[in-house]
Amino acid sequence: MLKKNHNDKVSWISRLPVPASLIWLPEDSSTDEGLLAQAAEQLGIPTSGLGLMRDSRGRPYAALNGAPAANLHVSNTHDGGERLLLLAQSDQLAGIGLDIVHLPRLRRPGKDATYLHRMARRFMGNAEWVGFEKAASEDTDEELRVRVAAHFSLMEAASKALGTGIKLLDSLPSTLPVSSISILSLQPDTLVIFEGDAEAHKIEIEGGKCMAYWEADNNFLVSAVLIMKNRVISRMTIETNDRILSSKI
Repeated sequence: MLKKNHNDKVSWISRLPVPASLIWLPEDSSTDEGLLAQAAEQLGIPTSGLGLMRDSRGRPYAALNGAPAANLHVSNTHDGGERLLLLAQSDQLAGIGLDIVHLPRLRRPGKDATYLHRMARRFMGNAEWVGFEKAASEDTDEELRVRVAAHFSLMEAASKALGTGIKLLDSLPSTLPVSSISILSLQPDTLVIFEGDAEAHKIEIEGGKCMAYWEADNNFLVSAVLIMKNRVISRMTIETNDRILSSKI
């Protein structure tokens, strides 16, 4: 089973492009605030006055003395009796999202290949569904479970990185429709595409490149999505346009 502080098991932690810490503890013996404090300590961030707050959409954010903490990005998740929190520190991030799936839930009676395909079709847009069907054509039932879980988990993580969440049965009106986020590839590279409302919101938060990661063992699948800020690209474009304009004067 994956265990807390999992640089050994959740290998994507070491590949993140920004300083980050993942804390994982049993849900019944931890709090989100406690996990935030541990993550901050691992990153060398002072914890005095540091707390966890939520905006009107329910998105968690790190706060320092009650105000949003500059350059700190946080996401949390829980399933299967486990509680996880990812904290990243960077002025290049627009948002991060973390998600976990307890895989044994997808092994319960009745959750066979037919059920898994039906579940996948409910949350996938057309392009994602076509790619999924092709990739899953020779999957065993267990491989199919992991594939469906990865698609769903990455969609959830991406919606959290946008700060909106995804529109499910009891979602807030501000959440995104599931078809606006597509996972077009899991391996070797994980490709997340934003369309419609999701793309509009990515522009709103000045998001640019999206980086996605996932990993699974027999019990849990954990995914993360990072959206980098677009301002570096924008600044390069402005500087290039300035040079072009100057050359014409």
